[in-house]
Amino acid sequence: MCVPSIAQEETNNKEENTPVEKTAGEQKQPEESVASEDGKSTEDAKEKKSAEDTESEKKSTEEKKSAEEKSSEDEKSKDDKAAKDGKAAEGVKSEDKEAKPEKESSPDAKPEDEKENSTKTGEENANNDAASEKKDNEKTEDKSADTKDSKNQQPEKDNDTKQNANNGENVAKESVKELLTTLATKVESLEKLEKIWEESSKSEEDLYAIANFLSLVDAPNKKIIRHMITLTKSKYEKVRKVSLDRLLEIMPTLMKIKAIDNTPSDEDFVNILSSFDSDMSVAAMLMEYSKEEKVLNALILKSLMNMGTKSLEGIIRFLRISPSEKIKNVAINVSYGVGVDCIPMIIPLLGDLNPFIQDFAKRALKKFDEKTLPSLKKYIQTAANKENIALAIAVIGDMGEKAKGTVPILVKYLKKEGPTQLAATRALKNMGMHAYVALDHFISNLRSDDWQVRQASAETIGNFGEKAKKAVTPLMSQFRREDYGIVRASICRQFGRIGKPAKSAIRTLIEALNDEDEIVIKSAAESLGDFGKSAEKAIEPLTKVLIYYDVKEREAAAKALAKIGRRSVSVLMNMLNYHEDPAGREGAAMALGYMGSQARRSVRALTKALKFDEAEIVKIAAADALGKIGDRYAIHALIDAVRNGTVVIREVATSSLIKIGSAAVIDITRALKRPGTEARIALVYILGELGRNAIPAVGTLNSCLDSWRGKEREQLIKTLGKIGPNKRSTGTLNRFVELMKKTRDDNERQLLAESLKLFGDMSIPFVIPLLKSDSEEIVSQTKNVIGHLIKEAFSTLEKIVEKGDDEVLTSRSIEILSKDAKSLPIILKKFKHESSLVRNTAKDSVVKNIGEKAVPGLISILQNTALSIERKVVGDTLAGIGKSAVDSLVLVISNSDKQKARLAAIDAVSQIGPKARGAIPVLQESIKIRRGGEQTALARCLGSIGTQAIPKILELLEHNDSSVQNAAVDALGETGAKDSISHLLSSLENERLLSLVIKAMVKMPDLAVPTLIRSLQHQNRTVRFACAAALFEIAPAKSIAPLAQRILVENDPMVKYMLQTALNRCQNLLENNKSSD
Repeated sequence: MCVPSIAQEETNNKEENTPVEKTAGEQKQPEESVASEDGKSTEDAKEKKSAEDTESEKKSTEEKKSAEEKSSEDEKSKDDKAAKDGKAAEGVKSEDKEAKPEKESSPDAKPEDEKENSTKTGEENANNDAASEKKDNEKTEDKSADTKDSKNQQPEKDNDTKQNANNGENVAKESVKELLTTLATKVESLEKLEKIWEESSKSEEDLYAIANFLSLVDAPNKKIIRHMITLTKSKYEKVRKVSLDRLLEIMPTLMKIKAIDNTPSDEDFVNILSSFDSDMSVAAMLMEYSKEEKVLNALILKSLMNMGTKSLEGIIRFLRISPSEKIKNVAINVSYGVGVDCIPMIIPLLGDLNPFIQDFAKRALKKFDEKTLPSLKKYIQTAANKENIALAIAVIGDMGEKAKGTVPILVKYLKKEGPTQLAATRALKNMGMHAYVALDHFISNLRSDDWQVRQASAETIGNFGEKAKKAVTPLMSQFRREDYGIVRASICRQFGRIGKPAKSAIRTLIEALNDEDEIVIKSAAESLGDFGKSAEKAIEPLTKVLIYYDVKEREAAAKALAKIGRRSVSVLMNMLNYHEDPAGREGAAMALGYMGSQARRSVRALTKALKFDEAEIVKIAAADALGKIGDRYAIHALIDAVRNGTVVIREVATSSLIKIGSAAVIDITRALKRPGTEARIALVYILGELGRNAIPAVGTLNSCLDSWRGKEREQLIKTLGKIGPNKRSTGTLNRFVELMKKTRDDNERQLLAESLKLFGDMSIPFVIPLLKSDSEEIVSQTKNVIGHLIKEAFSTLEKIVEKGDDEVLTSRSIEILSKDAKSLPIILKKFKHESSLVRNTAKDSVVKNIGEKAVPGLISILQNTALSIERKVVGDTLAGIGKSAVDSLVLVISNSDKQKARLAAIDAVSQIGPKARGAIPVLQESIKIRRGGEQTALARCLGSIGTQAIPKILELLEHNDSSVQNAAVDALGETGAKDSISHLLSSLENERLLSLVIKAMVKMPDLAVPTLIRSLQHQNRTVRFACAAALFEIAPAKSIAPLAQRILVENDPMVKYMLQTALNRCQNLLENNKSSD
């Protein structure tokens, strides 16, 4: 930290960053001497000062006499002020002497104009030191004279009392500046700043001086930042500006302190950030926002919003330099937070050359939604750049029907060629029937030079459905002359959307099936399907598409044929049976499948194709079609396909059998008796997918459980679980339980557990006996099952726990029951069970699963039980629950009339430890009134809370009751805190506490040893003796040398004896350790 010069806000020795301090002598120079322009030498200044000092002493004596004789109110006020100023000057002098290094010279006093441009030499500093020392000695000898002198250091111009008072006021005005120049870069100087702050007049000049000083602190701490924040609220603009500028410079420090210590408050933090108005401040905030601090980020975002459009301008500039999605999102959120005022600023960015900025503008305006419409309407009517207008129109289009009010404006742009025409067409397309008023314009634009306008116009016409009847002929005409396949495809699709009024276009669509562009063929086939039976003339052309084109076109043709209806079935069956091209046969099967039940008469042909066609693609299509038609005649063929087909055929046949449903169950069940692992797995899977429809197969599936292994049995377990409870479930559940006991396959055991859950309450009686198993895996899976079914199992478990004759079953039942808080009364009864297993399980279960809800019941038992075992379990349970039990335990400690209950509560709080800080006041007061073992327990409990309890423990050390003091020492030892060592050491001077202090230190050897070694030099013989005794108990090897050195100089025989004893023990232990190694 560099200390500022108040006049010029500069510092000498800047390159070395050396603090410049004024000597006490300098501070006591008259103001006129500091400000003089005649540039007198240092020696002249000294002579003048000596003369002034002598004169001041005489004057002081005269004024004392005069003060005794005068009784006027003005003179009394003057004396009071003189005393106050004298103390302040004395304080400054004292601090300067403390802050000054022994061998470092102080800067010489110079006139202000010389101080700005000169560097003080070592010789001048040495001379100044001598002068300062001399004056310090003089002031020490006569304190009252010093007080008067510091107030009235200006040369006496006359003896007028009023003039002297005015001079004193001038010095007071400058005192803040003068005092600030004396502060060094030490913590002590910052503490002195507190006093200056409190005693300043809070005038503009005082606050400005303090603000300047704070702005030059290199590493501001929390206290400094708090002052700076206060100054940002000043009514004086220049004070606010200095403070805000500095806070901006140290923003990373400000953010760090805010994150760690929540200083300043959220409100102050936001107000500070919002006060910045420069690009630099926005950039600094965005740099901090990039860090992962959610709370800070939210506050930064709020601050940027508060700054308004200025912050948005800065964010956009930052985004250009450092593009990132995170900052882009900040810009979007800030723009929305600022509100509609920023919309005019964002709209032009739609045409920005930077794609990142362009995307921001689009997304920001989209977030505003229809709120942007007034600004967008105004923009597109006034802007000159067509590309930017088009982009603005596109934003309107994205709003869809919400922007219907813009239709009249957009229609005008349909007449203007260029980017705005296309943008307007696309925007109106999104507005549905609201754009119908422009139908004639869309028809006209079908002949636009821009293919995109033609396409968008056709698609918009299609939105109007049957109302677009007048557009059918123009669409047909445009189709015939259109060069772009994508536009022809779009026109074809609109015929189907217009519907019946476009029947005249069917011939055009049939012609389109021969188009050179496949996308046109697909669109034509889809539209022909929309006409249904009216398009029967297209059956033959569509079948050709099934043969000669790719999947998408063939699928469209197949769907179209299905929509045309039954008249196409015969044609398709003929193709399936006789067409030489596999693609044709596949297409026919595909089309028949899309027809569903309408194609039921084609099942035999499809079954034949599934069994005998040589092409796999035909078999796959046939299997799929049979599932869609859903006729039971196909079941056997599909089962055979599952058994004998390729992987793909098996998958498709499996899917088709599932679609056929319950009608296939009996045939599938019979097929299970035939060998074939893959087929069995697939067939059992089908039964599982059929769920309860597959109940008739349960008996067979149960039998298979006994003989099947591996993957087959795993699929059986899954399927039986999916089928669920039924009349034959007893056999299933018995088998599941036996398998759970026997299987060594973890995966199989897991599957059994999952399936048992699906049987609900029916499975409870079967699985509870498994809780007694010796296998941890079985018990774990059983708990998993019963825990899932806790509602169904509650009453059964409750009876087991109440009976409590089997400790293992009872304990494991408690673990499960505790997942339901309703079980608490039942579980609490087991706190006095004769079995420790049951008691401990009950305790752990309450802590883990019930927690805070159990506290009232536990406290009731704690205060009323006569059983020590039950009391102990309750206390340990409350300790396990932790912080949420502290308040209730504190009430027991302070109010209970039963000592055993209080002791149990004290023990519980001790176990909770530092989290029980809420108990500190009650423990402190209780130590004062309890005695004996309870007092000791309270002390150790207080110590177990740790460093947070030390202030209260120290208060107890001052108590006039020796037992309370003893308890406090014991408590300090229990804290195990470094801070407690110094307090224990100070207690050593009380010989009555000696043994307790030693015991306390021995409890924390790692912390105590360094302090004990240093304190061997203590001037108090009792302290030295106690330190040696403690080192004797701890016996650390590193104390050998210090003990030996102290023995050489120790004069007290008892202390020397203790030192020697401790040294001997340390050496012996060290030798023993070496020999054992």
